[in-house]
Amino acid sequence: MNIYWFLRFIEVTNGDWLPKRFPFDQDKLEIARGLFRVSYSFQTMQQFLNWCSNYCEELGLIERVKSTTHYDRIFLTPLGVEVNNIFSMDMLLKKSRMNLSFKYSE
Repeated sequence: MNIYWFLRFIEVTNGDWLPKRFPFDQDKLEIARGLFRVSYSFQTMQQFLNWCSNYCEELGLIERVKSTTHYDRIFLTPLGVEVNNIFSMDMLLKKSRMNLSFKYSE
């Protein structure tokens, strides 16, 4: 599930910032906390995001562009786009199925 939410993180942030060190901007930390629904500290969030990034990079889902700033950029590969679409469709179907079951129980 972390892969799905990390791919969503890339969509939400446009892949513009993957923190290379901590602390990073508080507003960016709040976005990541809200997306992953966690209350991680700066250091833990930075390590978590980089772990997810390395894992997705090994799977061929993303490419990372290293920079000299505090943040690297990340892009979805064509495979990453397809996997993200499949995960999104699966979540949508599960949500629709729940809505249907509530509708019929009324």
